[in-house]
Amino acid sequence: MKKYSKILFLVLILTIIAVSTVPASAAEIKPFTQNGKIISVSHGGNRAEYPLNSYEAISSAFEIGADCVSLTLQTTKDSVFVISKYDDLGMMHSAYKDVLISEKTFQEIQSVNLVNNSGQITSCTLCELKKAVEVAKRYDRILIVDNAWENREMLYSFLVDNDALDNVIIRTDAKKKEIGDFLRLTDNKVQIIGSYHGNFIFSAKSYVSALSDFGCKAVMLGATNPFGVIFNQSMLSSFSANNYSARAMIATYDPDLCGQRTDTPSVWDDLIDRGYSIIETNNIRDLAEYLSNLTRTQDELKNILSAIDSTDMSACSIKTASDLQEAKEAIQTELTTLSSFESLSKVKHQAMMAFENFSLESEHYVKRGVLKVTPGKIAAVILVSAGIIAAQVYFYKMRNKKEENKYRRK
Repeated sequence: MKKYSKILFLVLILTIIAVSTVPASAAEIKPFTQNGKIISVSHGGNRAEYPLNSYEAISSAFEIGADCVSLTLQTTKDSVFVISKYDDLGMMHSAYKDVLISEKTFQEIQSVNLVNNSGQITSCTLCELKKAVEVAKRYDRILIVDNAWENREMLYSFLVDNDALDNVIIRTDAKKKEIGDFLRLTDNKVQIIGSYHGNFIFSAKSYVSALSDFGCKAVMLGATNPFGVIFNQSMLSSFSANNYSARAMIATYDPDLCGQRTDTPSVWDDLIDRGYSIIETNNIRDLAEYLSNLTRTQDELKNILSAIDSTDMSACSIKTASDLQEAKEAIQTELTTLSSFESLSKVKHQAMMAFENFSLESEHYVKRGVLKVTPGKIAAVILVSAGIIAAQVYFYKMRNKKEENKYRRK
């Protein structure tokens, strides 16, 4: 029996590892489907390691695992879309003070070097939208472009010519009528994210409802007020209650867009539980790791659910059987709704405790000869034990990582 248990334990561990390392497919991202997947948006690309909006920052963000990268567009004198937060090149290189992108041809400015977060000049140069689209296509991911609404018809032509309608989404704070008119003009071929920034629940709901009717993929909500209506449950629950096609999006990189909240995992937990499923961040590595842990926990819960279903509870106490049933129902709820890593972890802990009580009771009944040991029961107990070990290892590593970071800061 011991030999059998060891073999079964190894098989289960390998299964858990295999399930937990399956990458997300692009089909889960395009279009934005209501499948429980949290979508990550890297604001300006991997700006922690490369200049904001640079080709290198975009490529690195997708390599890390970002589903989308948000970019700001400028238009040159010869109508080339360039990725830059500012029209004034002096904001990116002191030698080009008061030199405007809009007044120069792309050839005249394409060799301008960009500065990083520390203000140092790098070898990275201005990137045109065409090159960014090529990167998005290579990774089968999405670019979200800002500051493009005034040139939307020209941009639409660019997207058609470059076969990029599936890889670029226009973000705008335009009025809903303007957005609707443009979508009709383009036969709904272009993708748009509308932005609402305010604190009037009627206006917010009306905006979301209209954009959802237009078929928009997402609505970005923002507010400076920590207790604004965009954080209200009645506001966010309307996304699912009214079967909106749009998802709720929020930017955690800017406190003024996120009710003065910080761009951290605890805030992501709170916002996801409120109903946000698209998170835009400056910390793409941290968010990618957070979402990886979330996905792995979802997979572990699916395995625990299977273990509960295969467990014979006829010989355990009513209390233990009830606890396992409650754990099963809680897991089913979390797996079919939008859930944060914290929420999933709590349900996982609940299931682990129920299984631990079951295993102790089973051992007691086996010794008394009341309960027979079967492969299914061994599988259930071992699976939960493996989960407990994996959780302990994970939190041990996270604790060590925090200690190392704290030591480095000192």
